[in-house]
Amino acid sequence: MNPMSDDELKAMFSELRSELTQTADRVVAENRHFFRIEAESLRHETQLVAEGVTGAREALTRETTDIRESLRGEIQIVAESVTATRESLTRETAGIREEIGSLRSEIQIVAESVTATRQTLTRETADIREEVQRTASETQAMIKFSHAELDRRMNRLEEALADLQVRVERLEGSTH
Repeated sequence: MNPMSDDELKAMFSELRSELTQTADRVVAENRHFFRIEAESLRHETQLVAEGVTGAREALTRETTDIRESLRGEIQIVAESVTATRESLTRETAGIREEIGSLRSEIQIVAESVTATRQTLTRETADIREEVQRTASETQAMIKFSHAELDRRMNRLEEALADLQVRVERLEGSTH
């Protein structure tokens, strides 16, 4: 092969450059067209996603609002129930306190009655002991007196018997 001259090389490079430029322009134009289509598709998809996010946000906001309202209603019901229970307990506590006060008064009366009964029983017991002691002393004195009287009578009887025996013996001794 023959070597190429500078002009031929320049012409060949110029032709190559022209082909490359045309190819590059065509590729750039195709890429621009492709990117425009893709960009439009992405814009459309982005719009759909944004609308979906907006719809989801609105649905979430509605649901959150519904939940908040529902919770507020339930919290209000619970608060009213707690208040009613507190008021009921306060009334019942007051009633119990009144009953305790009444019971304390009754217990005090019973305690005083028990104390008075104990004092009465103590006095009665002392009186009964004293009476039993006095009666026992009197009975012992009567028994001593009775014994002394019986002893005196027995002595007289024994003396009379001894005197009778002496007479019987004399009588028996005189008749024999």
